[in-house]
Amino acid sequence: MKKIIILTVLVIIFMSCGFFGVTNYITKEIEYRVFNTAIPGLVDIVINKSNELNFNFAVTPWVYSHEINKREYSNVNLYLWAQNHHDYGSIMVEIYIDDVLYKSSTVSGAYVTTEIYGNVIW
Repeated sequence: MKKIIILTVLVIIFMSCGFFGVTNYITKEIEYRVFNTAIPGLVDIVINKSNELNFNFAVTPWVYSHEINKREYSNVNLYLWAQNHHDYGSIMVEIYIDDVLYKSSTVSGAYVTTEIYGNVIW
Protein backbone atom coordinates (compact mmCIF):
# COMPACT_ATOMS: atom_id res chain seq x y z
CA MET A 1 0.00 0.00 0.00
CA LYS A 2 2.86 2.37 0.84
CA LYS A 3 4.43 1.78 -2.62
CA ILE A 4 1.16 2.67 -4.37
CA ILE A 5 0.89 5.94 -2.46
CA ILE A 6 4.51 6.85 -3.22
CA LEU A 7 4.06 5.96 -6.90
CA THR A 8 0.85 8.01 -7.11
CA VAL A 9 2.54 11.04 -5.51
CA LEU A 10 5.49 10.77 -7.92
CA VAL A 11 3.20 10.59 -10.95
CA ILE A 12 1.27 13.66 -9.77
CA ILE A 13 4.52 15.59 -9.24
CA PHE A 14 5.89 14.64 -12.68
CA MET A 15 2.61 15.56 -14.40
CA SER A 16 2.43 18.93 -12.68
CA CYS A 17 5.98 19.71 -13.86
CA GLY A 18 5.15 18.86 -17.46
CA PHE A 19 7.37 15.77 -17.39
CA PHE A 20 4.92 13.79 -19.50
CA GLY A 21 4.22 16.69 -21.83
CA VAL A 22 0.77 17.36 -20.40
CA THR A 23 1.29 21.11 -19.98
CA ASN A 24 3.18 21.52 -23.26
CA TYR A 25 0.09 21.21 -25.44
CA ILE A 26 -1.64 24.36 -24.31
CA THR A 27 -2.78 26.11 -27.49
CA LYS A 28 -3.80 29.66 -28.30
CA GLU A 29 -5.52 31.01 -31.39
CA ILE A 30 -3.88 34.19 -32.71
CA GLU A 31 -5.88 36.37 -35.09
CA TYR A 32 -4.71 39.51 -36.90
CA ARG A 33 -7.29 41.94 -38.35
CA VAL A 34 -6.83 45.03 -40.51
CA PHE A 35 -9.57 47.48 -41.56
CA ASN A 36 -9.41 50.56 -43.78
CA THR A 37 -12.07 53.20 -44.49
CA ALA A 38 -10.65 54.13 -47.92
CA ILE A 39 -12.27 52.65 -51.04
CA PRO A 40 -10.83 50.33 -52.20
CA GLY A 41 -9.23 49.37 -48.90
CA LEU A 42 -5.69 48.61 -50.04
CA VAL A 43 -2.95 48.22 -47.41
CA ASP A 44 0.50 46.73 -46.95
CA ILE A 45 0.69 44.36 -43.98
CA VAL A 46 3.61 42.82 -42.09
CA ILE A 47 2.96 40.25 -39.37
CA ASN A 48 6.47 40.01 -37.91
CA LYS A 49 9.51 42.24 -37.95
CA SER A 50 11.63 39.82 -39.98
CA ASN A 51 9.15 40.23 -42.90
CA GLU A 52 8.39 36.49 -43.04
CA LEU A 53 4.70 37.25 -43.54
CA ASN A 54 4.39 40.27 -45.78
CA PHE A 55 1.21 41.09 -47.74
CA ASN A 56 1.34 43.90 -50.32
CA PHE A 57 -1.82 45.63 -51.56
CA ALA A 58 -4.04 43.47 -49.39
CA VAL A 59 -7.75 44.22 -49.63
CA THR A 60 -9.51 45.08 -46.38
CA PRO A 61 -11.17 43.89 -44.29
CA TRP A 62 -8.28 41.45 -43.92
CA VAL A 63 -8.02 38.61 -41.38
CA TYR A 64 -5.24 36.08 -40.78
CA SER A 65 -5.26 33.52 -38.00
CA HIS A 66 -3.16 30.62 -36.81
CA GLU A 67 -2.81 28.40 -33.76
CA ILE A 68 0.30 28.17 -31.61
CA ASN A 69 1.13 25.71 -28.86
CA LYS A 70 3.35 26.02 -25.85
CA ARG A 71 5.56 23.08 -26.83
CA GLU A 72 6.69 24.67 -30.11
CA TYR A 73 6.49 28.32 -29.06
CA SER A 74 7.55 28.92 -25.47
CA ASN A 75 8.08 32.65 -26.16
CA VAL A 76 5.88 34.25 -28.81
CA ASN A 77 6.38 37.83 -29.98
CA LEU A 78 3.34 39.25 -31.74
CA TYR A 79 3.74 42.05 -34.26
CA LEU A 80 1.36 43.66 -36.75
CA TRP A 81 2.17 46.63 -38.99
CA ALA A 82 0.03 48.15 -41.73
CA GLN A 83 0.18 51.11 -44.11
CA ASN A 84 -2.68 52.88 -45.86
CA HIS A 85 -2.31 53.11 -49.67
CA HIS A 86 -4.51 56.21 -50.00
CA ASP A 87 -4.22 59.91 -49.34
CA TYR A 88 -7.31 59.78 -47.10
CA GLY A 89 -9.05 57.47 -44.67
CA SER A 90 -8.15 55.64 -41.50
CA ILE A 91 -6.64 52.26 -40.82
CA MET A 92 -7.24 50.02 -37.79
CA VAL A 93 -5.16 46.99 -36.76
CA GLU A 94 -6.10 44.45 -34.08
CA ILE A 95 -4.60 41.33 -32.53
CA TYR A 96 -6.87 38.80 -30.83
CA ILE A 97 -5.76 35.94 -28.60
CA ASP A 98 -8.39 33.22 -28.15
CA ASP A 99 -11.12 35.58 -29.47
CA VAL A 100 -10.27 38.28 -26.91
CA LEU A 101 -8.92 41.63 -28.12
CA TYR A 102 -5.28 41.83 -27.04
CA LYS A 103 -4.19 45.12 -28.68
CA SER A 104 -5.44 47.58 -31.27
CA SER A 105 -4.47 50.84 -32.93
CA THR A 106 -6.23 53.29 -35.25
CA VAL A 107 -4.67 56.12 -37.25
CA SER A 108 -6.02 58.51 -39.89
CA GLY A 109 -4.40 60.37 -42.75
CA ALA A 110 -2.53 60.09 -46.01
CA TYR A 111 -0.38 56.96 -46.33
CA VAL A 112 -0.20 56.53 -42.56
CA THR A 113 1.31 53.50 -40.83
CA THR A 114 0.51 51.88 -37.51
CA GLU A 115 1.91 48.97 -35.56
CA ILE A 116 1.12 46.94 -32.46
CA TYR A 117 3.19 44.33 -30.69
CA GLY A 118 3.45 42.28 -27.53
CA ASN A 119 4.06 38.79 -26.14
CA VAL A 120 1.82 35.79 -25.57
CA ILE A 121 1.55 35.05 -21.88
CA TRP A 122 1.13 31.34 -21.18
